[in-house]
Amino acid sequence: MAVTLLVTMVMAISFVTAVILVMTRAIAHVVVVIVILNLHLDAHGIGKNA
Repeated sequence: MAVTLLVTMVMAISFVTAVILVMTRAIAHVVVVIVILNLHLDAHGIGKNA
């Protein structure tokens, strides 16, 4: 019983860690894309300072 509980906990922790890593990478990717787009628009004079 205790072994099954331990294995379940380890699997759950691993799953949560994987989800957090994927979400972090996705958020970082979106932030990078937004920054690149902003720099691109600023370089063409269409950005915030137009």
